[in-house]
Amino acid sequence: MFVAPSIISPMANGIADRKIVVTRDVKFMNETAFRHEYKEILDKEKDTDEEHMRIDFHEPIEKNEPSTKSTGKKVRLVAKGCSQRPGEDFHETSSPIVRSSSIRVIAALSAEFVEIHQMDVVTAYLNGTLEEEVFMEIPDQLSDVLKRVLAKRKICSQKAIITEENLLQTAKRWNKGLDESVDSVCLLKKSLYGLRQSGLQWYKRLSKLLIDISFEALLQDPCVFVALKGERMMLIGIYVDDIILATNDNAWMESIKGQLASVFEMKDMGNISNCLGIEFSRDNEYRVYLKQKLYVDKILERFGMSECKPAVTPIDVNVKLEKPECISHDIMNQYPYQSLIGALMLLAVCTRPDITYAVNYLSQFNTNYNIEHWKAAKRVLRYLKGTSDYGLVYERTGLPLFGVVDADWGGNTVDRRSYSGFAFILAGAPISWEARKQRTVALSSTEA
Repeated sequence: MFVAPSIISPMANGIADRKIVVTRDVKFMNETAFRHEYKEILDKEKDTDEEHMRIDFHEPIEKNEPSTKSTGKKVRLVAKGCSQRPGEDFHETSSPIVRSSSIRVIAALSAEFVEIHQMDVVTAYLNGTLEEEVFMEIPDQLSDVLKRVLAKRKICSQKAIITEENLLQTAKRWNKGLDESVDSVCLLKKSLYGLRQSGLQWYKRLSKLLIDISFEALLQDPCVFVALKGERMMLIGIYVDDIILATNDNAWMESIKGQLASVFEMKDMGNISNCLGIEFSRDNEYRVYLKQKLYVDKILERFGMSECKPAVTPIDVNVKLEKPECISHDIMNQYPYQSLIGALMLLAVCTRPDITYAVNYLSQFNTNYNIEHWKAAKRVLRYLKGTSDYGLVYERTGLPLFGVVDADWGGNTVDRRSYSGFAFILAGAPISWEARKQRTVALSSTEA
């Protein structure tokens, strides 16, 4: 049951006329999912196969989905989305996620509120409802699971109590479908992990629920929902299965949590502490702190700079970098320059506006660099070594949103283009910022 099955598209003249191709990579299974450290998990998974019933053979029922409470590795049924056909098995696949700037806005506004909480949706993708007709090969070990049910072996359920009678009826119906035809396939009623449209279908399901309980999605960010009731306000940010809630009415928040938990299996994480790699904290004066110290320590260790000497600034203003005249792949392969810039980019766009210019400047050499560029990139790590505790602090200021902007003139000595930068400040800290090289050459400081 734990092998990724192939998706089988329906034909106009019926399923039985379609040849079923069984694709199972036994070598991959032996090397990964069925290593010795997974055996204990697999044994536990077999006892929870009735957790989500969402497949059928001819009449739509629901399907078995393994689940485990283990805090370590997990095993679940995954569909082989690579064999889905565009326009037939799926149409749209892109699923929106909350912007990092929206998370900072919620944090800034929560400095005026009482609480900012976090919830986590358990197996979020399994809650999506498919709009297309998608067929799947029968999962491995399904017969063994049905035998366990028919033998009245105990099956665990985390979301609801399924009576023994319903379990037996479902198992008999499935078992009958297996026996009647050797070419039976599964008709999916709901989404599985691995399907290309699973993320989008989950977002549609969750957003519909929030709209039904009087929330409205922002036009600027469809993953931020707002509800206003007199002087009460609540903000909800969605990043796949992570949900952030901020409000000035705790009782209302608990009510919304209850409504969400009544539909989906969710974990109430309480006061937000760590979300999307960002560490959140508060003090008694309603200050909200955002930082990424753990991530900084991780990339310092990753690039062998854990014991480096700290630098005062992220970039040396006296160093002028230029692209080498010829691209040397032998030299470039010696340094993980692109990986380092990518790792720094996450910091620059989340909680560290102080390195935004340096990362933007160094990123223009991603396709042609040498040891000088590598040294400049490592200087940013040295700066982070001494400022790993730096972050954003939002507090009550009583000031409205305002922005600052500036630009140099011909700051780039190679092409004489200027750099522009801006930041919007709310609750005493920036919520949005950027540093970018201009596309054209400015003829004066005023034009820049």
